[in-house]
Amino acid sequence: MFIRLDGAFDKLQKIRDTPVVAQGRTLKLSDIATVERGYEDPATFLIRNNGEPALLLGIVMREGWNGLDLGKALETEVSTINAGLPLGMSLTKVTDQSVNISSSVDEFMVKFFVALLVVMVVSFLSMGWRVGIVVAAAVPLTLAAVFVVMAATGKNFDRITLGALILALGLLVDDAIIAIEMMVVKMEEGYSRVAASAYAWSHTAAPMLSGTLVTAIGFMPNGFARSTAGEYTSNMFWIVGIALIASWIVAVAFTPYLGVKLLPEIRKAEGHGAVYDTPNYNRFRNLLARVIQRKWIVAGIVVGSFMVAVLGMSLVKKQFFPTSDRPEVLIEVQMPYGASIGQTSAATAKVEAWLARQAEAKIVTAYVGQGAPRFYLALAPELPDPSFAKIIALTGSQEEREALKVRLRKAIADGLAPEARVRVTQLVFGPYSPFPVAFRVSGPDPDKLRDIAADMGKVMEPVR
Repeated sequence: MFIRLDGAFDKLQKIRDTPVVAQGRTLKLSDIATVERGYEDPATFLIRNNGEPALLLGIVMREGWNGLDLGKALETEVSTINAGLPLGMSLTKVTDQSVNISSSVDEFMVKFFVALLVVMVVSFLSMGWRVGIVVAAAVPLTLAAVFVVMAATGKNFDRITLGALILALGLLVDDAIIAIEMMVVKMEEGYSRVAASAYAWSHTAAPMLSGTLVTAIGFMPNGFARSTAGEYTSNMFWIVGIALIASWIVAVAFTPYLGVKLLPEIRKAEGHGAVYDTPNYNRFRNLLARVIQRKWIVAGIVVGSFMVAVLGMSLVKKQFFPTSDRPEVLIEVQMPYGASIGQTSAATAKVEAWLARQAEAKIVTAYVGQGAPRFYLALAPELPDPSFAKIIALTGSQEEREALKVRLRKAIADGLAPEARVRVTQLVFGPYSPFPVAFRVSGPDPDKLRDIAADMGKVMEPVR
């Protein structure tokens, strides 16, 4: 029996002295019942960590704080707490979001420096080292502007914004290349540095802005979608849009200024045609002439390549949200509805024992009676159910995760915990969906609904 009372009961005696009215008489609760402190029996929720009973403590970061700073502070605090715990008790981390944040930031920095290196190498080889420096400077200037706008608008530095910035990295230098190339051409025609920079502004600013806006508008459906997917990915539109507009501002304001200060003295070419009478231009002109001479062959190759690409799309798996690169393996244990939590715990223990023998499973945490607390945005905790359990096995890498998934699925097929339905999954990006295909049958008659649901189960059975 569950009784909810108002008031502060900080001692057992206060609970024992609680008045109870029965048949017109007022009694103390201790007169009709034994009041003592103990464990819930039968339990409604069990947690085991590496096979040992555990108490779970969840730490949620305050809004506006840095996840990496929180991770460092928790590392220090955990060491301090463990030093004062009795022998046989320890405080260990089951999952640490700061590790994943650090990995994502490191990945972004690698992508950033690779993109910057590619831009600089191409610019150095095609336009010279000074022009390359001017073009490469557009990337950090643009990102600095983006970070300022993100801070002013309250947008966090998370996985979606990181992905949007990685996506935008290849687009950030387009406008800068156009502007600086226009300056170089006009200086070869005899313009002064300032006049060439003014010409680049007056003749390229508007077309570049149009192209920038068209590219940003391509992401608009993500920004204004009224759905769970839109809520998850809306920042992609805003970050890409902010980055592209910032790159345009850098290209029309800072790039010409840097060009005036850093470009070398360029000798005026003799006549307008001499500007394009260079080895590179001549090679490109010869290639273009050969293409035009064989225009039908080239057109056929283009059309054929397009058709091959369209046919090849049928071989590409289509998935709006990709699977996550996090190393956790999720195992769901579903007993027949109505099973006791003791039976569910016994079936779950079999899977835990198997995982304990696998080298890839570093940390195994089982939640019996309901799902795990939300430690990942796209994870929806399952509601309390004594016939359900969830196991989270933390591996060391994506490769270990995939190897463990394959072996565990084979063990399940061979009869591991045959009394339960055991399903092995992993975390995904985007809104949580427990199954790839789900049906909902609704209506006023519960008996009829059960019959229809049973019929649908028989229809779907062959494709499981």
